[in-house]
Amino acid sequence: YGPGLTSRDLCAIWQDRCWYNFCEYGVMLANVQRGILPPLSGIWNNESFQSSHGCPIRAEIWGLVAPGRPDIARHYATMDGQTDHGPVSIDIEVFYAVMASYAMECSDIRDVLERTARFLGEETPSVKVFRAVGEIWKSAANEKSCWRRCVRTFGSRDASDATMNHALTILSLLIGGGDLRRTIVAAMRYGWDTDCTASTAAALLATCVG
Repeated sequence: YGPGLTSRDLCAIWQDRCWYNFCEYGVMLANVQRGILPPLSGIWNNESFQSSHGCPIRAEIWGLVAPGRPDIARHYATMDGQTDHGPVSIDIEVFYAVMASYAMECSDIRDVLERTARFLGEETPSVKVFRAVGEIWKSAANEKSCWRRCVRTFGSRDASDATMNHALTILSLLIGGGDLRRTIVAAMRYGWDTDCTASTAAALLATCVG
């Protein structure tokens, strides 16, 4: 489709290629089949899943096709997230897409995090989570204490809650200190949607270090 890719194109691809008929994906497909298109397809009749982690896990591709251009990465990530999610999840997808864009030209993951925060602005919800986790990480006595405080601050009974998983992804990147294995193991140990948190953290860090 080229750079003119639209949210309607993405919905058509979902209908043609994706067999999922459950959770946010199933809701989106049902909405689109009824003529409810983005940005409504991600929030209509989707109270249970619109703030889940299903679109942040797709974020990196939009940064990889826009190296050093976070504005372009944000555009496509927003368009993508609107197909099957609401504002909370879209914001986090944008955060990771911008990170991936910066990671293509920067070898320090903490610098990438800071660049992302500056680009999106301190009032952005995903940036506020990043800052809060950073303060916890700096002040906690040890890793276990750090994890406990993050859970108490952002904890959810929903394993796919996007905000909780965003906090744990950030924590694993900070705890990992630029070491890929340590970062992946940390994300897996911290719980919640671990296949997503570990793969996102690993993808972003690996993009940084090459």
